[in-house]
Amino acid sequence: MKLLLASASKARQQMLSNGGFPFEVKPADIDEETIKQVHLGSDSEPHELPMKLAHVKACSISSCHQDDIVIGSDQILICNGQVFSKVTNLKAATMQLRALQGRDHELMSAVTVYQNRVCLFEYSETAVLRMHHMSDEEIGKYLALVGSKILGSVGCYQIEAEGVQLFENIQGSYFTIMGMPLIPLLGFLRKSARDLT
Repeated sequence: MKLLLASASKARQQMLSNGGFPFEVKPADIDEETIKQVHLGSDSEPHELPMKLAHVKACSISSCHQDDIVIGSDQILICNGQVFSKVTNLKAATMQLRALQGRDHELMSAVTVYQNRVCLFEYSETAVLRMHHMSDEEIGKYLALVGSKILGSVGCYQIEAEGVQLFENIQGSYFTIMGMPLIPLLGFLRKSARDLT
């Protein structure tokens, strides 16, 4: 029996590695954008989206690795009722930072654990962040500093690096901001390991 992480996210891989549980990475091959569009086009709440994606990812890998323990996780950003996605270029990153600066936004992260296509654990958390007001010149200097590596972050910032300088207030777990509610997950994995011994 192996522990599998159904995510290609380097941040999630590093968090789980720091947690001390040996695991293998098995990214789920799912159409996230279609799932998002269908979910947001229905009567479902946007806040339910990261949990839905976490379930789909974990269940997808669990169906191919029946006896293994599979972790699925996802995150979304909401500001003023709008769901933000990762951008593909620095021009779009500029627009996104303009939209977020000076306003509270929510980062919602969810995690699920599956075995034999059955959900054993699920948990979600929300962090609230506020960027300080920035001029276009300040945004330009920041993006020149960080470059294209910022495109991997849904908010066009990396709180663990230079992105911390953009904020005036942060409420919530660091791990939730990074993309996975790690402490509750580790608690579940420790309990499961004891139960299996």
